Order: sequence, then structure tokens, then C-alpha cells
Amino acid sequence: MSLVFQIVFYVFTAAVIVQLFYWLFWFLRLAIFQKEESGDTDIYNALSVIICAKNEYENLKTYLPLILEQEYNGTWEVLVVNDQSTDDSAQLLEELQQKYAHLRVATTEGKVRTMQGKKFALSVGIALASHDTLVLTDADCYPASPDWLYTMQSHINPYKTVALGYSPYEKRSGLLNLFIRHETVYTAIQYLSFAVWGMPYMGVGRNLTYRKQLYTAAGGFSSHGDLASGDDDLFINEAADGEHVSVVFSPKTHMISEPKTTLKGYIRQKQRHMSTATRYQLKHVLMLGALSASHFLTYLLFVPLLFYPELRIYAIELFLLRLLAAWFVYSVTALRLNDKWLMILYPMHDLFFILYYLAFAPSVFARQRTQWD
Repeated sequence: MSLVFQIVFYVFTAAVIVQLFYWLFWFLRLAIFQKEESGDTDIYNALSVIICAKNEYENLKTYLPLILEQEYNGTWEVLVVNDQSTDDSAQLLEELQQKYAHLRVATTEGKVRTMQGKKFALSVGIALASHDTLVLTDADCYPASPDWLYTMQSHINPYKTVALGYSPYEKRSGLLNLFIRHETVYTAIQYLSFAVWGMPYMGVGRNLTYRKQLYTAAGGFSSHGDLASGDDDLFINEAADGEHVSVVFSPKTHMISEPKTTLKGYIRQKQRHMSTATRYQLKHVLMLGALSASHFLTYLLFVPLLFYPELRIYAIELFLLRLLAAWFVYSVTALRLNDKWLMILYPMHDLFFILYYLAFAPSVFARQRTQWD
């Protein structure tokens, strides 16, 4: 047997073993063994829902009433931070205030920007928030049910200071939409699994709840204020303690987002998101790096092994074992996240993800963006 193919086979086998560790141990707990957290039905925290908006007139007009009309019996406010919009957002918000007494509007106009992008607007909103429990979302999102707010906040109590929610994208036609939704489920499998194991490394700012006192104790976004992104992942990575984080599955807590409709727009969005990865804690960088590298190597090394008769059968068996294990865990999780149709196409998405790594890996080390798109 050729020494080169021996080495290739050993590295391929190691990559498959690493993949099996993640899918049959690390992610399986989330898929099967993690119970649905019901929250405390007796808790009605005083809430500040914060939405930062920059030229979001159409989205505010369509989606903001769905948040303002949430069924919540506690004390709450919705604080929209208008970040120097040049459209008709200010006029719309003024009109909505006439209808909804619990709507407050703030502006960044005239304030000295102390950090980049959305973070500055969000820091203004948090500083002005009237209540300690903060519920964060975006202007281009809408809640899956009128119980979104109540259910998310029910996971914040004296023992839990952070609640990580899930934010799927709307189902639309086209391969790009299919891949965006698959990538969203796969990302959720990762960050929710890490949280379940007591190693939270990110949340999504479209559906995130935490206490203001946690934000203050962490120094806000000061350690990464030079980046446009990171108000959700870098903040959770730095501030969240695994013992005090709740993972929220319930479909009624989903915050649904509008997906990008062009490949260019999607690439730009992902490049901005991935630019924060190098600032994660080292343990998270290593574990996420091992996951991606082993996935990539499984496919990369499988192809040449098919051309070596002595190893072909073993390579196929290992490849299928890993694929079936991942397919099973992914499918169970997709069902729990209320997107069952994605499970049928998992093998195709799993292969396409290799192209995803090739396309976006340079973004991790590229010049980090400082502007809010």
C-alpha cells in the first residue's frame, strides 16, 4: 500500500471520528436528550424590547405592530432606536406612538459615536431602557406567535440571566433560500448545543434576551466596539456563564426573518458575521475549527480514496457512517425547530457546505468591517 494513501486514509479516518464525536455526542444531546424548557409561567418580568432601525420604514410599518401587539400582561415597553434614518421612519414612529402608549422612540442624532455600526445604536437603547430584562430583535423580523414575548421572558429568573432563541428565515422559492435555511439550522445546532453543554459562544441578535445588569457588568460592547458585528455573538461569548443560560426551542418563540434574495447580498451578510470569529474565546475557536476542518477533510480526502481499490470499501463505509449519523441528528433537530422539509435535502446541503467553507474561510481573517449595512 502506498505510504501517501496510507496517510490520506489515516487522516480521513481521524476526520470521520471527530465528526462522529460532534454528531453522536455533542449535538445528539440537543436533538434528543435536551428537554423542552417551559419557563416559569408565574414570571412577568418588567421588559424593554429594543429594536435598532436604520432606514427601515417598510419593515417598521409591516412588522413593528406585530411586536407592539404581543399578548403580555406585565409591565413592558418597546424602544425603537432610530439610527439617523433618511427615510420616513421618524414620521411613522411618531404616528405609531399615538396608537401605542408603550412605544418609545430614541435617536442617535447629535450623539458622539463611541463604537461602530449597530452596536452604538443598541448601546443607546440599552442605556435608555426602563427595565432590567432586555429583549432584543431587529426591524426586519416578526414573531411566530403572539406569545413570543411572554415565553422568551419566562426563561429569565433569579437563576437564568440569558435566554437564547431561534430565528429562522422565511421559506421562499429557489436554491439560495434552501441553503440559507439549512445554514441557519446548522448554525443553531452548533450554538444551542454548545450552550446546552455549558459553553455558550453566541446568540442571534434577532431573538435574544438578557438582563441589563449582565450588560453593565461586562462593560457593554467596549471590548469589541471597533467592529460592526458582535453585539450578539461576541457579547454572549464574553459575558454569558453557561450555568445561567436558557435554550429556548418552542416554535412560538421563533422570530422569523426576511432572507437575502441575492447571492451577493448573502455573501456580504455572511462575511460581516464571520469577521468576529477570531475574537471568540480560544476553546470555542478550537472546537468550532475542529468541526469545520473535519467536515471539510472528510469530503476532500474521500474522493482520492475512491481511486485506491484496497481502501475504497473502508472509505465508503466510514463516509456513509458519518453521513447517516449527521443526517439523523440534523433531521431530529430540524423537526424540533419546525423545518422538517430541510431534512430531506440534507445530503445535498452537506456537500454544498464544503463550497461554503472555501468561500467564507478567508472572511474570518479579512479586514473586519466597521460599518452597519
